[in-house]
Amino acid sequence: MKSKLFLLTFLFGLSGTAALIYEAIWARYLKLLLGHSSYGQILTLCVFMGGIGIGSFLAGKWIRKITRPLLVYAFIEGGIGLLGLLYHTCYQWVSAQILDSGVLLGIPGWAVVAIKWAGGASITFPSAVLMGMTFPLMVTTLIRLFPTDATRWIAKMYFVNALGGVIGVLLTSYVLINLFGTIGTLLLAG
Repeated sequence: MKSKLFLLTFLFGLSGTAALIYEAIWARYLKLLLGHSSYGQILTLCVFMGGIGIGSFLAGKWIRKITRPLLVYAFIEGGIGLLGLLYHTCYQWVSAQILDSGVLLGIPGWAVVAIKWAGGASITFPSAVLMGMTFPLMVTTLIRLFPTDATRWIAKMYFVNALGGVIGVLLTSYVLINLFGTIGTLLLAG
């Protein structure tokens, strides 16, 4: 039983690492789309936190109907990975539609900003929502599989996930981008 709990905790830590790699990479992409690194950071943070909140809310609403939360968790992690692998391609398409198509010509400045922000959010938000669903599913898995140990392990899981996030952002900033570049780091996280 303890080995299963340690394995789930380790995997949830890796999930946190990948999530913050994504967040760091999204900011790099979105600054190019929006034209300024601060705007890229702001949009990334808003979409990431908002998506996580919405995903957690949705998973909480549906959790009683889910009979196998660990299986759903695995599918969601797979979906996040798939979206990570497709992110660069989606970014190129959205960027071409916005910046290269001429759609922005002759429209007011506020509309240009709104279109760029909506385009950036459209490729980032689905992943963030899925990421938000992971913690409620993992908590439900713990409660159902290990009812006597669940309360102790929920806090450990959250801690390990957050620690994984710290490791992910540090690795991205100081190691991964230097070794693999932006696209390679994104693919590694996926």
